[in-house]
Amino acid sequence: MPQMNKGGKFIFGKSLIREDLTIHLPLQALTEYNATAEGKVYLFTGSKITGGF
Repeated sequence: MPQMNKGGKFIFGKSLIREDLTIHLPLQALTEYNATAEGKVYLFTGSKITGGF
């Protein structure tokens, strides 16, 4: 996975929000962050300074 800077955040790409309001998250992202452990994933934006929107 590419990183924004050494030891920094991973870049997994973008996921489109489908018409039924579902998204597909890359398996590697789910594995890296153990995202399925709690059964919930929280999405939020970053600041413009850090490359968010």
